[in-house]
Amino acid sequence: MPPAPLTSRGTTASLRELLRLQSGRTWLPAALLVAVSLTDGLGLCLLIPLLALVGVDVGTGPSGRGAQQVLAAFDALHLPRSLAAVLPAYVVLVGSRALLQRWQSRLHTAVQADTVALLRTRLYAALGRAPWCRVSAYPHSQLAHALTFEADRVGYAAWGLLQAAAGTVILAIYALLALRVSPSMTLIGVGGAALVGVLLRRRLKAARRVGEEIGRVTRGLYAEALTHLAGMKTARSYGAWARSLAVFTKLTAQVGALHRRTVDLNTDVRCGLEIGGAVVLVVLFGTSRLLAIPVGAILFLAYLFYRAMPLVSSLQTAAQHVSGNLPALAGLLALERELGAEAEPAAEEGQAVALGDGVRLAGVCYRHPGLGDRDGLRDIDLVLARGALTAVVGPSGSGKTTLADLVLGLLRPDGGQVLVGGVPLAPAHLASWRTQIGYVPQETFLIAGTLRDNLRWARPEAGDDEMRAALREAAADFLDRLPAGLDTVLGDAGVGLSGGERQRLALARALLRRPSLIVGDEGTSALDAENATRIHAALTALRGTTTLLVLSHEPVPGADRTYLLDGGRLAAVPDVAAGVARARAG
Repeated sequence: MPPAPLTSRGTTASLRELLRLQSGRTWLPAALLVAVSLTDGLGLCLLIPLLALVGVDVGTGPSGRGAQQVLAAFDALHLPRSLAAVLPAYVVLVGSRALLQRWQSRLHTAVQADTVALLRTRLYAALGRAPWCRVSAYPHSQLAHALTFEADRVGYAAWGLLQAAAGTVILAIYALLALRVSPSMTLIGVGGAALVGVLLRRRLKAARRVGEEIGRVTRGLYAEALTHLAGMKTARSYGAWARSLAVFTKLTAQVGALHRRTVDLNTDVRCGLEIGGAVVLVVLFGTSRLLAIPVGAILFLAYLFYRAMPLVSSLQTAAQHVSGNLPALAGLLALERELGAEAEPAAEEGQAVALGDGVRLAGVCYRHPGLGDRDGLRDIDLVLARGALTAVVGPSGSGKTTLADLVLGLLRPDGGQVLVGGVPLAPAHLASWRTQIGYVPQETFLIAGTLRDNLRWARPEAGDDEMRAALREAAADFLDRLPAGLDTVLGDAGVGLSGGERQRLALARALLRRPSLIVGDEGTSALDAENATRIHAALTALRGTTTLLVLSHEPVPGADRTYLLDGGRLAAVPDVAAGVARARAG
């Protein structure tokens, strides 16, 4: 769910959180910022005696005294009061400032990258520990959008904050030097700049609103892109690709319009700064005649103003980066809080649990949030005896997957208990319990990589011999036909394998874990009779050594015990085929 629009209080809280995310990594950039500011100030201080040495009148006021103090420092260092000494010193200071600023900029980039990485890692960890019912309630596109685009936007806000800090410190140095030369002209200049800032403040608020809108529209764009990529084959088969393209084009145009609006705001503010700066500069020069300020002081102040204007412009850009992208941080923090509301204990905080004599569901009830009695389970009594193959059959929508999720510990019952080895399955047991489970889902999850990569995903330390043994147990003889064996690249989602081969690979991956319990959820529903028979034979061969729970639309050959799930209730039936037929008819 997207966050509410940021208020001033919400903006302040988000800024504090952004600073906290960067804590511990900003001390060196801050120290370099001070060093850059000092070298910049010292370099500017050399300009007044430099003007005096070339014959420009710097007067006897503050600017003249400043020139004498700098030249006295040269005397203390036994350096001659000449251009031959001042010019190299100026070059050294400017060069030192450039090198320090280069180092500082690199560190700022590193802090920005670290902030994004930390935020992504925290959010991903929250996803891993959140209850499954919470995670499954979010569209995948929203989670992908948060982990990628929105996290990057927080990085832009972090960059803007660092740039704003750097610019503010250097501008403060400039202001102090200007005050030293002419307090009256400095106050006039600062007052004029503040007035320009007040006049442009509405643009910064507009940038924040556009930033919130960008988050909403790009979230829709991600959802549309993932939906249409997943359904590309169907859309093209229906000749409906033009409609998909029209929807995608509309969203893309909205995102483009918002980015153009952002650029318009930036250019409007930059234009206003340049015009306002020109007006302030004219006022300063006009005032200098009335105040009878020496020519050297005027030139020095003009140079300071020349140096300050790009900094003011960069401050404006940084402020708009922060204002426009800060809503992304508010959204990510809200999502992290929602996911972490009922976080499962970490593995190191958990307690061990063992299968023992099997798994039992005693009077288990479950209702999906917001759906009332729909897709719910009521008074489920089920025993998964150790080493036995237990089948649960029933039509689509009868709650078989919900039952599997309860056994896996992904869902917690609203009533009754799930007992493992006679011990009620509590959150503290989940990490231990899941190390003992092999799960074969209806839709096989495969990563883009080799066959070996996909097998090791379940058990990273497994050797090649163990992988081949698991494939044999799963009747996955297709290994012998693959061109590079275990090193064969399967492609995205195993595109090079048939449906039956993907299912047998999923079973092999589960077996590689040497689990106490294997849960097969509709693993043969989309397969032809031959592949379904081979997978059932592979499962039946595991009886006695592994406890099995198989969920299916049809009766499962070789099952030790079969239950019929219908209308949210479970019953053992002697004539499974007749029971399934009655459930479908009903």
